[in-house]
Amino acid sequence: MNMTARGTVWIGALLFAFWLAGCAPGHQKEERQEEPQGVAPADTAPAAVEEQKQTAADVERRVKEIYDAVSAAYHSNPGEETPVPSVDLDKDFCSESWNERCRAVVEKDAQNPDEMVFFDADYWVMGQDYDNPHAKDIKVVKMDERTAVVELLLHNMSDIPVRLEMVFERGKWYIDNFIDLKHDMDWGRSIDEYLNE
Repeated sequence: MNMTARGTVWIGALLFAFWLAGCAPGHQKEERQEEPQGVAPADTAPAAVEEQKQTAADVERRVKEIYDAVSAAYHSNPGEETPVPSVDLDKDFCSESWNERCRAVVEKDAQNPDEMVFFDADYWVMGQDYDNPHAKDIKVVKMDERTAVVELLLHNMSDIPVRLEMVFERGKWYIDNFIDLKHDMDWGRSIDEYLNE
């Protein structure tokens, strides 16, 4: 076998080895073309993928779940003399930011024991008294990957239009602010004003 023939055999063997290893020219290109379109890359963080999957229907289901739990909690504590501790509902259904702000309000109230406390009404039922509170007509009016605005009718003796500002964190949607549209009461803004007095 002459040198040219050996070289040809050697190059042929080398190309065959590349082909077997998946490194042959064009082989990778074909694989890339076969990848399904619209699939997130493997290095995408799980939280980002989870956020991308969220829809308005997911947010509305979450708000219904929250207010079903709120309704059940108030039914288990009937009458205004045994109110439900808001801190328990807040912990389960409100954002970390909302909980921090509420803790700051309680701390500020404690520094002025002779003055009236900030929370003299309950943002969960939009009043001081309650009777069979429940939510209906839940509708997302604005949404992106991390935030949503939801409007609903909160029935507590009468129907009260409410707007909720929601955030997606810890893998779920949480309430970040309550706005009573009937009485023009933005709880988050009022809390911030109180804390900045």
